[in-house]
Amino acid sequence: MLSLEEAGAYITLLAYMWNGGKDCSLDDDDANLAKLLHVSLKRWKKLRSVLFDGSGAVFHVSDGRVRNKRLDAEWRAVLEKSANNTKAANKRWGKSERNADAMRTHSERNPITETDAEADPDPEKDLAATTKARVDDMTVPDFENEVERVLKVRMVNPGYKVLGRDYEALQKLLGEGVPRETILAGIDAAFDHHQPKHAEDKIRSLRYCLGAILDLWTESQSRAQVAVSIDKARGARSPRAPAQAAGAERDPRYANFYALFPEG
Repeated sequence: MLSLEEAGAYITLLAYMWNGGKDCSLDDDDANLAKLLHVSLKRWKKLRSVLFDGSGAVFHVSDGRVRNKRLDAEWRAVLEKSANNTKAANKRWGKSERNADAMRTHSERNPITETDAEADPDPEKDLAATTKARVDDMTVPDFENEVERVLKVRMVNPGYKVLGRDYEALQKLLGEGVPRETILAGIDAAFDHHQPKHAEDKIRSLRYCLGAILDLWTESQSRAQVAVSIDKARGARSPRAPAQAAGAERDPRYANFYALFPEG
């Protein structure tokens, strides 16, 4: 059984391997490993004798990299799940190159006319409506679990939990009336647009995504306000309309204008 110090070194190295290690491993460099644990090189070598070489060894070295058998298995499972999710998404939404080529060829053969555009439903709107209906039907705990599931996949961190300040941030978003589908879309947007400056520059919390979520919410509110303004403007009667209704004469030279603007 590991001592308290040995167990602490074990868990700390696992965390470094998972979050910042290459392929979930670390360089077999005693000086660097000691630095990560904030211990002297002499003390690290005593810890190493237990963690690597003792009867209950928890680490091994392969190709110059420090590895842990259980952590490797978890890492491979996460990568496989992520790859399967991506494959399923591509298959579902037609994002593969083959589908893209087929859609492009079809578009070239069958250009959409203005009449078609008005008659055919908007697939993006249909998808948004389906997503909205799905998440709106969830209970609050179920939606919290959905947010947690999405973040686990995007972070590639199966151990992530919506706790502490992330939980408070999620409750604040819901309390302020941010739509659930906007929260999920904002999380995706934050990851899609994130440009890491170095290997340790990773999204590790829901709070990092708040800016993207609120940007989407603000944008959707602005669009809604513009739509309302346009509807009001369209519904407003022309000041000249009463005179026309009363039988005001129109100049026959401007027949085409009147055909386009009956109330003009």
